[in-house]
Formats: sequence, C-alpha cells, structure tokens
Amino acid sequence: SNRPTAPSTAYIIYTSGSMGTPKGVCIPHRAILRTAINNSFVEFLPADTVARVTNPAFDGSLGELWGALLNGARIAIFDREITLSPSAFVARVRETGVKVMFTTPTLLNLMVREVPTAFLGIRDLITGGEVLDPSLAKEILAGSKPGRLINVYGPTEGTVLSTWHVVKDVAEDSPIPIGRPIANTQAYILDKNLQPVPVGVRGELYLGGDGLSS
Repeated sequence: SNRPTAPSTAYIIYTSGSMGTPKGVCIPHRAILRTAINNSFVEFLPADTVARVTNPAFDGSLGELWGALLNGARIAIFDREITLSPSAFVARVRETGVKVMFTTPTLLNLMVREVPTAFLGIRDLITGGEVLDPSLAKEILAGSKPGRLINVYGPTEGTVLSTWHVVKDVAEDSPIPIGRPIANTQAYILDKNLQPVPVGVRGELYLGGDGLSS
C-alpha cells in the first residue's frame, strides 16, 4: 500500500542556516498531528478563526495551517501588504474575528507601536522564533490584553514548537521563560556527558518525542 503511515515523511522544509549550513528537514505525519491535535498548549476549536500570518517558507506557517484544518477551524489569510500595515492588520483581525494567531516578536512590536490595542479579542496569541523582550510583553498585556500570551520555542527539527509558557507576570530585568514541553514531547538539560544537570546548573537543551524530524 502507498498510504502514508505515522513515520512517513509529510514534507521537507529547509532551515535558515543560522546555526550552520542550511539543510532539508524531513517532517513525518506523526509530528504534524502532535503539533495540531491534543498538544496541551492551545485548543483549536471548529468555530475558531486562525490567522495565516507567517511566511510559508517558515515552519510556523504549518502550525497555522494544520492547527486550523485538522480541527475544522477557519483560516483568515493575512498577505504581506496587510501584515506590514498596522491599520490594515488590525482591521482584518476585527473583521475576521481571529481567535488564534502565531507570530514573531518583530511583528508584535510593529503592531503595538502603532496600535496598542491591536490584539484585543484574540484568545491565544502565540509568539516565537525570536526572543520575546519583557518590555514588549508588558506592553501587549497592558494594551491588547489577549486571552493568553504564549511564548513558544522550538527548532525546525522539532516541528514548529517544542515548549510553551503563558506570560502573565513580567519582570523587565528577567528573561521570558520558554516554559515546559508540549504534549508528547520531552525536554532535558544535560551536561557534556549527556547526564541531567542539577537545578540551576547550566547545560544544553535536548528534545525528544513525536515532534522530532525523521
């Protein structure tokens, strides 16, 4: 049979090369399902509208696409012109009734500088791909008040994201945590001998689980 199975490759996406030479990463079907369904960090509801903001060249766009389609939700397309115009962006958010949005801190910053209430009405505002500055998070929580502001982290090889943290209290002199693993994902802080380090000791982050590339 040619029917795909859980380990079968669903797509190949290329890394940016920021950590070395760009490479094609093979993402299996099980990794998409782990990201979009019963993932513990956000529930996509059939009545939801999910914003399609991320450039298709980045894996964050797969969270938008499959998070919506595999849960029967609606997708609202935000093209480049709308995304780069705060007034048009906010009008589109209001018009379509967006409830879930994935985006980067760079775009968040662009919007809140022009329209502090840009994200009002959004239930789950999910941001990642870059470090979320505490002062920016504080502005969003004060002006836009989304239902939840969620900071996520994950390499391309981990399929869209691997950890999550709901941002509530912001201390400007402390970094925003990347949080804990989403469902069906494991995270370990290990030393050079691949042994777990004690709490408070620096180590390297290792990820495991269904979201790993094949």
